[in-house]
Amino acid sequence: MNRLAALLSLLRTVLLSLTVLPSVLLVGCPRPKPPPAIVPADPTAALAAAQMVPGEPRQARFNVHVTTPDNDASTVGVLTLMPPDRLRLEIQTPLRTPMLLVVSDGTEVAVWRPRDRTVLRTPDAPAALGELTGGAVAMADAVALLSGRLPGLPARVIAADTEGIAVALETPVPVSAILSPTGSLRSFEIHDDGGALQARLDVTPDATGLPATLRVELPGPAWVLDLTMRGWAPVAPPDAAFMLSTPAGATEVDLVEALKELGAEEE
Repeated sequence: MNRLAALLSLLRTVLLSLTVLPSVLLVGCPRPKPPPAIVPADPTAALAAAQMVPGEPRQARFNVHVTTPDNDASTVGVLTLMPPDRLRLEIQTPLRTPMLLVVSDGTEVAVWRPRDRTVLRTPDAPAALGELTGGAVAMADAVALLSGRLPGLPARVIAADTEGIAVALETPVPVSAILSPTGSLRSFEIHDDGGALQARLDVTPDATGLPATLRVELPGPAWVLDLTMRGWAPVAPPDAAFMLSTPAGATEVDLVEALKELGAEEE
């Protein structure tokens, strides 16, 4: 499992927590509309812009709709990004009670599941996940993608036409992306060595270049996660917003071991 595959496994953990929702909670979010045809002006400049993550902390409330082979449900949440590597993702029930919390201060990553009172944690993400994946998993990768930008990995332009700018990232497995002329991320795909699709992210940017919608598709079996942002706003969150203390009486589990077990189940 490489650094991007590990983030994919963490996303599956989030999705599993959402499948406990009744299927009749809310009406599903609409599918993102395909972007209009674009004519790239300077593909190299667009690639450089795509890897420039906005530096200001931002927060967005969102509607989320998840579709799995066994369930179909919707709810709400709040996403807070503080580049380069701080993240707070709150998934709530439609009544705004906590369902799932993922936080990272750039070093530690922690996941809180109130339903079973479990905290999944790694106190040193670069070292621990680096041992797991053969290369440090940077939360900056996740922050970049959620900001509608590319991870900070070596990349090159492979084609540019009216459909956009095609980019290949230098990773252990094939990873490609489509960009707009200004560097906004349109789509992002991860394939295995045999060419089979492992994950796809589609982004519709708003007027500022931040995501208006995000769609994540995980095939085999099919999982689809649709997020519709209800506007981004500048925030000044305290450091504590990106940290998590284990509540009294809760169980704490090693996040790396949990990812290893999840990866073994998927192989």
